[in-house]
Amino acid sequence: MKTSRLTGAVCACVLALVAPGSQAVMLQNGQILLFTTAAGSEASGIAAGGSVFDSTSLESYNGLIIGTAQPTIPDIDQLWTSNVVGVQGNHRTTSAVTVIDGTTLDFSGWVMIIAGSDYAFGAQQGVATYTFDGTYFTLDYVWDASYNGGLGLGPLDVSRYTLHLAGTVVPVPAAVWLFGSGLLGLVGVARKKTLHAA
Repeated sequence: MKTSRLTGAVCACVLALVAPGSQAVMLQNGQILLFTTAAGSEASGIAAGGSVFDSTSLESYNGLIIGTAQPTIPDIDQLWTSNVVGVQGNHRTTSAVTVIDGTTLDFSGWVMIIAGSDYAFGAQQGVATYTFDGTYFTLDYVWDASYNGGLGLGPLDVSRYTLHLAGTVVPVPAAVWLFGSGLLGLVGVARKKTLHAA
């Protein structure tokens, strides 16, 4: 009887860990947000030469990994060129993007690279909102220079930065599934030994 209860408890634990439906609300560490060119865009506000709305399309490179810092260049997206000013850039994270709850991410480690130099947005406004249905996600983030003492960023003299990403989420890596199947295997072995002992 005890073995049966233990088996049921372990199975329930494994299913909760690996079942696709268990990730339908919150993103999880290790998941990768893969966004598309059409859905992702970066926009900046005031350029050095005057007021201009500058934007570009982003294309996923390796994707944004939840719970892991991505400090190499390029790492998250392909190199892009701003539409109006013509400055090249891309993105990385200096610290891991982590889940705060079912709708928000700690985005304070997000960095925009402009002309080869890092420009961090700061932790004062470092929260991104997201939706996730188990397969698809959207992510929105807004930064304003007023949250950074009015200091603009780089050659674009960015005063306002907005980001919208949408795409698919790569599930928790296969290692988790292997771990779960391994646990089930151990439960099966333990059950056989108990039956033989009886």
